Amino acid sequence: MEERTDGFVVADDATLVRLVESASRRLVVVAPAVTTVVARAVAAAWRRLGAERVAVILDVDAEPYHAGYGEPEGLRLLLQAADDAGGAVRQQRGVRIGLLVADDATLVFSPTPLSIEEPPAGPDASPNGVLLGAPPPAVEAQVAADEGALGARPADPFSVRRLQTELKRNPPRKFEITRVERAFNARFEFVELELRGAALGRHLGRVPAHLAPALSSSQVGKRLEARVRLFDGDKGLAANGLLGEKKKLVDKFLVVLPRYGTAILRENKGAFLEEVGALQKKVEAFRTQAVAALEAGIDARVGELVDALLPGVLENPPAPWRRYGDVRGFTEERTRALLEEDIRDEWERPEAVAEGIALEVRFKGVTYESLADPRFADVARERLRIEKLHDEHRVVRASAPASETWTEEG
Repeated sequence: MEERTDGFVVADDATLVRLVESASRRLVVVAPAVTTVVARAVAAAWRRLGAERVAVILDVDAEPYHAGYGEPEGLRLLLQAADDAGGAVRQQRGVRIGLLVADDATLVFSPTPLSIEEPPAGPDASPNGVLLGAPPPAVEAQVAADEGALGARPADPFSVRRLQTELKRNPPRKFEITRVERAFNARFEFVELELRGAALGRHLGRVPAHLAPALSSSQVGKRLEARVRLFDGDKGLAANGLLGEKKKLVDKFLVVLPRYGTAILRENKGAFLEEVGALQKKVEAFRTQAVAALEAGIDARVGELVDALLPGVLENPPAPWRRYGDVRGFTEERTRALLEEDIRDEWERPEAVAEGIALEVRFKGVTYESLADPRFADVARERLRIEKLHDEHRVVRASAPASETWTEEG
């Protein structure tokens, strides 16, 4: 290894491998997990130096691999190398710092979670580690294999099998995709804006089945069929105004991405929610107004339906009414009351209809399926007018050399 320069360094795989290969007396590796490239170098050092001179401490759990701190193949190589050398990989749950000691060189570094950010690479990469001389005696004592030290417990077969099962059941996603997903979510997300129940004229009431035979189309025309409108139009109500204001919100803030959904730029989300809140207050006021309007509308419909049904009911009383005795002997007033009671029992109460009036907004992040679609980025860029999306979000393949880059388009 070339002459060491202490201080801040870029602790990428190449730096770690060079430091591991320089070890001639001892090697200590502490990390959440390691990549396959680094694992191969450590495995070679284990064979070269022997079990007593190599200490490897990792978090033997699935989370580091989902986060992108290392690769499962790297752990497999280290477990095999430890077994061949008569040593053991030790485990420290939750460790998220990196420490590499090679002879009298000590590198303390911040491991990169590849699911979130690119690994450091290139001449302009920011340092993520500090290279120092020999480790302090206290650190040497803590990484020793004594009971109570860091990583005091070896990676037992049960822990390894549990990890392997978890990674097989739920393998880590491609880190380049998760980084692109974060990039997209930083700019926009999908949204659904729905105004439910405001069109009161669409609410229908079913004529009770035992009364339907008494209907005569010649008597009541097309309006009174097996299902009756509870409310004839929205005259005098604010429903059309609400629908119009909702459309203004859609036109002002939302963008349709054909085949994918409706999106909003995150920078517009705050203003959008503020206007949604104002519209929701109007919806609440409309709900109160709707109860009174529905009550009046239903009263009118019930009266019309009773008038239409009365002649047929008097001539041929419904079978369920037999429990009241000889209905033919009832007065017209009592027959009307029975008809009204049966109809109202079948129809929704105005309060129940009004409770269904609501303005709902739902946000959803950009899905993996959308990101995997090669046309998605082009559609988003074109429709949302996001300039330089292609250039702004460059990522590095997790399995490629640090110099190889790709973009969202692959």
